[in-house]
Amino acid sequence: MRRITMRTVGIAALAGALIAGGLAATPAASEPVGPAQPQGSARVAAPGDPFACPSSRFFLSQGSPTQMSTLTPGSDEPTEIGAATRTYNAIGYNEADGFIYAILSNGHLGRIDGEGNVEDLGQLTDGNNATFNAGAVHSGGRYYFVTTNANSALYRIDLDDPNYADGIHTLRIPLFDEPGGNPRGALSADVTFLGDDLWGERSNSDQFARITLDDSPTGSPTFGVVDLFNAAPVGVVDSESGAAWTYANGNLGFSDNDTGDIYQVRVDNPTAATPTFTLVAVSEGPDSSVNDGTACRGGDVDLAITKTAAPSPVTPGGVITYTLTVENLSGTNDSSGFVVSDTVPADLTNLSTSSPGCDFAGQTLTCTGGALPAGDSVAFEYTADAPGATGSVVNAATVTGNERDPDADNNTSTITVPVATPAPTPTPTPTPTPSPAPGPGQPSARPDLVVRKTAPAQAQADRSVTWRIVVRNRGNAASVGAVLTDTLPKQVRSSRVATPKGVRCTVAKRNVRCELGTIAPGKKLVVKITGRLSPNAKGRMTNTARVTDAQDSNVRNNSSAATTRVRPVGAGTPCRVGVASTAVSPVGAPQVRTAGRAGC
Repeated sequence: MRRITMRTVGIAALAGALIAGGLAATPAASEPVGPAQPQGSARVAAPGDPFACPSSRFFLSQGSPTQMSTLTPGSDEPTEIGAATRTYNAIGYNEADGFIYAILSNGHLGRIDGEGNVEDLGQLTDGNNATFNAGAVHSGGRYYFVTTNANSALYRIDLDDPNYADGIHTLRIPLFDEPGGNPRGALSADVTFLGDDLWGERSNSDQFARITLDDSPTGSPTFGVVDLFNAAPVGVVDSESGAAWTYANGNLGFSDNDTGDIYQVRVDNPTAATPTFTLVAVSEGPDSSVNDGTACRGGDVDLAITKTAAPSPVTPGGVITYTLTVENLSGTNDSSGFVVSDTVPADLTNLSTSSPGCDFAGQTLTCTGGALPAGDSVAFEYTADAPGATGSVVNAATVTGNERDPDADNNTSTITVPVATPAPTPTPTPTPTPSPAPGPGQPSARPDLVVRKTAPAQAQADRSVTWRIVVRNRGNAASVGAVLTDTLPKQVRSSRVATPKGVRCTVAKRNVRCELGTIAPGKKLVVKITGRLSPNAKGRMTNTARVTDAQDSNVRNNSSAATTRVRPVGAGTPCRVGVASTAVSPVGAPQVRTAGRAGC
């Protein structure tokens, strides 16, 4: 999360984003605040309409000036809303009026409408020299935000206060490690409301943080207590989540600045001394060092899942094809997205899927689905080899929607497949043939590295261009010692490499070589190569990234190419484009990604 220095009091490290939590409450009277230094501006109507939210929507604000966008689950290409004209942070969606609120870079309260327009509502009344980068709006219109200074405090604005002419009044709430204890900062890269508590993912410390107030967020809290919990068991490690929100289904969402990965985490007993955390899914999203997020709820959506298998019964060692069908049974409400999870029994082997959005991590299949309109359905498939002995195989699949689901009974489907030997049929005696000598055994658990490279569709000569390379392990064993190589095009005269922790890269002329360390099953890492083009560069340049691991179970997906058209100096600035499609190449050839030219 990029920090925005403003005129307000000091506090603790966090980064912006949130969704209102809890049920609607009666607004409380305004609390007294410290010395008021008005200089506010009268509140006026926002320049546009509020955000439409018939189903859940997820918002990201990235860059400086800040670009507001919507995010489609499972996609790393957000859809921009309006133009980037102002810099702001600590965004939060207000369920009460449908607008997003933020702290502007000039220290004022800002309001963003459904077209991305930003309105300056006036200056805060309390403090100076604070840096706010986290915010959350609770139900009833209470906007909470945090600073990154050392005084360990939380601030609140009552958004339903109609009088901003004399300044925007704030309530300061100190934070401690226990009631009456030592000051403690929230220390998260972001916060969001789950019920009446604020939650965040503590930056690069493998911890979740919970802020519990001594009174209801709509009441008159005087202090908050920050508790820390281990996030490593659910796989949220080495992460800095600059964007966080609460799904309408009650799960927490975190967007990692470095990788773009979006973690959906279920919290059972969230108010207890020892809550239980479960990782629901990890999906792709856009990475950005300047990252903030929020969400709106939408209506309830009834999703149902049905699991079928063929053939049934299956012969010992035969191939079973499972089909998982998700249907939106709601009359009018669309689903913004969902996650399907299927933990496959250990005696089913050689698991494989080609369904978009689906990946295996060990014996667990996870499929991330996008929008599903009311009345529509979508199916996912995977295959598995049946056990070699007779008996039966039982397993279940579960769907979790982004919205609240009014009927949980149809969210799981279980199927039993008998494994039976067919009746023998007479066959002629075959002519004996010599048996080949047995070859070396193959390991039952192996990594499967997949590389994906993207680049801008156009670039300007004598300027920089950045390639983004994602290496993901889709196998059921860790990859250890893999190497990524990339020979840059001849148009590049100098380059630099940005890597996550644990990755070591060297550059020799135009040859980039990266030792990737250990990549656990289901995990990915991102390497970014930025090259400066020569002044006389022109035409199309294509280069390929390759990853090698001696234990890789599938080498056909170990390379990926990206093509960029270079405009010569003086030809004008290239238009903004984004990656639009992936061309599937023949087996053994690189995967070439081309970018759309919308608006060019």
